[in-house]
Amino acid sequence: LRVLLRDAYGNECAPDTDGLSAVLRGAEDVRARASIEPATGPAASGAHESLTLAITFEATPQVAGRYFAHVTLRGAHVMGSPLRLLVEAGEAEAALCRLVGRAPGEAIAGVPESFVLQLYDGAHNPTCKGLTELGARLLPPSRLVEMLSPTRPLNEAQLEGNGESGNGESEPLAVSAEDGSIPKCELEDLGDGAVRVLITSQRAGKHAV
Repeated sequence: LRVLLRDAYGNECAPDTDGLSAVLRGAEDVRARASIEPATGPAASGAHESLTLAITFEATPQVAGRYFAHVTLRGAHVMGSPLRLLVEAGEAEAALCRLVGRAPGEAIAGVPESFVLQLYDGAHNPTCKGLTELGARLLPPSRLVEMLSPTRPLNEAQLEGNGESGNGESEPLAVSAEDGSIPKCELEDLGDGAVRVLITSQRAGKHAV
């Protein structure tokens, strides 16, 4: 936010942060940091040619949601304050996304089984940004070396079934019965960054998702 100061008669004043403050109020309260910078670009529109400086407020909210920016001078709102502001969630961070509830430990061959994954951004906000980059694979027994810990995903060699095994702690999904068809792993968007992972295999044995 940029603020240009005027006196009671509409004359432009030299920028001074004394008595001037800005706070975002909404999902959380964030106090903005004030600085005096050159009044260039669209923010200087309508300013007198001799006015070369403006007051800039900068804030970094961490919680997505609706906010109001309250800009006050000696306790009174400046023109246009409070200003409505929408803060959106950022891109999903793989390390922060997590399962909702528990993933199935057993399944029946040919019968779909599912679990839900929630995507979060770097500030732990639920987010839909990143759904198009989300992928999942169900590895059948013939290609499964060993299931690694969720914090240590399978490398490409292991995904092809020819890598060295790791020392993971998670147990692979056990499926009972067999008929040799390719396992299915599908993703369904549930909205608000929640994704249902639907898995189906016709083969008996331990699988990895």
